[in-house]
Amino acid sequence: SNLLEVTYSSEAFPATKEALWALSNGCPLIRQLNLPPVNSSSNLSQLEDGCLKQIANGWPGLLQLSVGGPSITYEALASLAYHCSELQSLELTECAPIDTKVVSQLCKDGRLSFLHTLTLMFTRVTPKAVVSIIENCVSLVTFDLYISSAMYSSGTDRQSVYKYLTVLENLKELDGHASLRNVFHLHHIDY
Repeated sequence: SNLLEVTYSSEAFPATKEALWALSNGCPLIRQLNLPPVNSSSNLSQLEDGCLKQIANGWPGLLQLSVGGPSITYEALASLAYHCSELQSLELTECAPIDTKVVSQLCKDGRLSFLHTLTLMFTRVTPKAVVSIIENCVSLVTFDLYISSAMYSSGTDRQSVYKYLTVLENLKELDGHASLRNVFHLHHIDY
């Protein structure tokens, strides 16, 4: 099949690794895959590591990927970075936290060297990891980070609010910093 782009989102029928395997065998030329998580009243419809590993193995020529879910670990992201060496745009929504250890695995041996757009939606990332991503992803032109206080709280307790405000201030210091090549853009969304 000549299918190059797929967007799929379903609360009732989330993507499975078996469905992704069948799709990759039937449509091996897909270059853009959008599988955003679906928020429902009860849970977050999400991909798991097996799905991400299937994506990595099934579409090594993938150029653009949008996925999410807290069950996606950095091991699966590292597999994706290894197998999809031509990846140019990556959007991760509500994934496991990213620190410098994760970045070193993702960018190991020049992986993600073609990545020019990175969007992290409500995925925790440390300020040091932000700097490390920009230093290691040499083609990166845009790095958008979306955060909200809900990411850091389990209620309205003072400790959660303080943690969020501290993280927000540390990330704000990076936003627009000359050494980050005007690549990093922080978007804090609180309703």
